[in-house]
Amino acid sequence: MSAQQNELQAQYIQNLTQPYIDQIDDLGERYSDLQNEQSAIQDNLELREKKGYKTTARDYKRLLKNAQDQKKNIEEQNALLRKQRKAIQDAGGDWSDVQDQIESNNESIRGLNSSIFDYEQSIKTSALTEA
Repeated sequence: MSAQQNELQAQYIQNLTQPYIDQIDDLGERYSDLQNEQSAIQDNLELREKKGYKTTARDYKRLLKNAQDQKKNIEEQNALLRKQRKAIQDAGGDWSDVQDQIESNNESIRGLNSSIFDYEQSIKTSALTEA
C-alpha cells in the first residue's frame, strides 16, 4: 500500500469507529466518577470506624451497588469495544490496542467480582451482628 492509501484507510477506520470511541469515552468518564464515589464511601467508612462506629450492612450495600455499577459500566464498554474491534477487522486495520483494552477491562471485572463477593459476605455478617 502506498502512503496515501494507508492514510485513506486510517481515515476510513477513524470514521467507522468514532461513534464507538465517543460512547466509550462517555462510559469511561462515568466509570471514573464511580471510582471516585467508591473512594469517598470507603474513606467515610474508615473515618467512622476510627471514631468508634460500627460498619453496617447499609454501608456495605452502598459499596456493593457501586461495584455492581462499575462492573456494568465496564461490560458496556467491552460491548462497544467488541463492535469497534469488528469494524477495524473488517476494514483491515490493526485492532490489537482495542483487544488490549478488552483484556484490561476483563481484569477489572474479575477484581470487581471479588469485591462484590466480599461485600455480599460482609452484608451477611453485618446483618447477623445487627440482629
